[in-house]
Amino acid sequence: MLEDLNPPAGYYDETQLVYIIDDDDFILNYLSDLLIEKSIHFKIFNDGYEMLEVMKEAPCTIAVTDLMMPKIDGMHLISEIKERWPETDIIVMTGYYKNISYTDVIHLGASDFIQKPFQLDEFEAKIMRIIRERTYKNLLKCLIIFDPLTGLYNRRCFDEQIVKEATRSFRMNQDLHLMSIDMDKLKELNDTKGHAAGDEAIKLVGNVIKNSTRQHVDSAYRIGGDEFIVILPISDTKLTLMIAERIRSNYFSQTNGETTLSIGVTKFIKTSDINTKVIDEMVKKADTAMYASKKHGGNTVVVDVKDNGF
Repeated sequence: MLEDLNPPAGYYDETQLVYIIDDDDFILNYLSDLLIEKSIHFKIFNDGYEMLEVMKEAPCTIAVTDLMMPKIDGMHLISEIKERWPETDIIVMTGYYKNISYTDVIHLGASDFIQKPFQLDEFEAKIMRIIRERTYKNLLKCLIIFDPLTGLYNRRCFDEQIVKEATRSFRMNQDLHLMSIDMDKLKELNDTKGHAAGDEAIKLVGNVIKNSTRQHVDSAYRIGGDEFIVILPISDTKLTLMIAERIRSNYFSQTNGETTLSIGVTKFIKTSDINTKVIDEMVKKADTAMYASKKHGGNTVVVDVKDNGF
């Protein structure tokens, strides 16, 4: 099931922020009571232009707007929101349903439509449906970029991100390192204790990598099976080796050597152009260093930064 996915904490459990725009204070207070009861963060506005200014600094996840308002009408407001913040969901309120149809507002980009006067339970059903749909949409995004077992990014995400990081490194003339990690003795663990134990060991590798690398700087990926890659931007070889050794030793201390890690490190090769061949060569060098670690019995870090062009 989607709920069994194990992405980074909080990735899909987004905090909802609702903006209510109406020139009728009764409606604002009426809806505010429900949102307070549901512990949903919100702000109220009498003026759509004021709301748009606030959106620049703090975009909402859901906007609830009247259609007939002074200064800026609801249809114009919907267009502005969807053009500038397309991920924002919109619920439209109106008492003038004969002039503007449900189809009109949905076609413009709104998520739902409610006719005034309405009961709070009707509004509650609509906004809670949107919140559920937003949650599932974020879960589906997880399926695209995250590995479900470890919560690390997956191979597809790596293929996209390594090009971005290599391009940034080239343009900014900054160091970029790559770390290839492979588990030692996983087959023996699977054979003796079963694949469930092997899966737990793979999860542990993911947790160790996340806890041993630089938050919001390095990025880790499960490439497949027991193979992992870490991208380390703005990191010289000395720092990269320190991080690699931290991963190796932290994992070893938690497994007592039942399974260990072979780690290979390489540095981005600066060339006159960034292309697939250059990226593939970098990955190959990291893998070659990792396999050299395995040849030495595993549980070691091997570095290959020769002829790197820097």
